[in-house]
Amino acid sequence: MRFSTGFFDGLFGKQITIELPNGEKRTVTERWFAKMVRQGLIKPSPIQRQPIKVHTIGRSPEHESTHDFDDWVFSGGKTYKQETWEIGTDVTVEQAAEYRDPSTGELYVYYQIVDNEWKGRFVSRELFLKIKAVHDL
Repeated sequence: MRFSTGFFDGLFGKQITIELPNGEKRTVTERWFAKMVRQGLIKPSPIQRQPIKVHTIGRSPEHESTHDFDDWVFSGGKTYKQETWEIGTDVTVEQAAEYRDPSTGELYVYYQIVDNEWKGRFVSRELFLKIKAVHDL
């Protein structure tokens, strides 16, 4: 059985080791693993709470007073943050496997207000850097 989603994934995809229910270990690509999870062919077991670096942009910080908000706006109102999330707590194993950037191993999230509430969306690193460039103007 092939444990990658294609020729280039097999050559250049990030390799991870999974443990099968019988204790046997296999090396597969992250992309293949995410695909199998999405199709319901693999059910990942709960993992140790592994940290993952996450870059976020678009969501303004919470402010205690309008004065604090005004200070934030007049200082430039930057929304970019680097955070550390826990896989299995803040982000699912499937999301981490599917949206993790293959070159950095990190996640990128863009926040928008949809129906009067903040919604985060995983985006590619390339798109995130373009959004960040616009926000930095």
